[in-house]
Amino acid sequence: MIKDPDTAMVGAAIVGVSLFDVINNWVIPFFGVPVTVLTMAAGGALVSFAHGKPEKDRRKLYKLAAANTFIATMLIAVAPKLMGWEWVTPENAPALAAITAWLCRWGIPSTISLMPELVRKLFKLGEYNNSSSMDSLQEKYYDEQTKD
Repeated sequence: MIKDPDTAMVGAAIVGVSLFDVINNWVIPFFGVPVTVLTMAAGGALVSFAHGKPEKDRRKLYKLAAANTFIATMLIAVAPKLMGWEWVTPENAPALAAITAWLCRWGIPSTISLMPELVRKLFKLGEYNNSSSMDSLQEKYYDEQTKD
């Protein structure tokens, strides 16, 4: 039994480092990026909650952090290959994941609120007019037929 806490910490670090390849063998096929990118994205997502309005509900905080981590990880895994960005290398991918996860906290809600306007402009749609409600249809068709 190890009685020295420093020896126990060194032993735990050695076991953790030895399992790093095992963790990477599971994470890389699943996410397409190494575990360092995933952990830096999680760190960036959690650090983002230190800025701005504090989140009162811890459950919501962790759900948002997990969602931001996942989105940032997927952006780092997919966007560089999709856009042909050769400047994104394995060396700078963890830092980019942290920055992306940090920005997701404000970028995702803004994007969601802008989506109706973007879709309207992209497809050249007019303003939504709710004049075809059931009441007006009833007045138009049912009332005309019952006049006879």
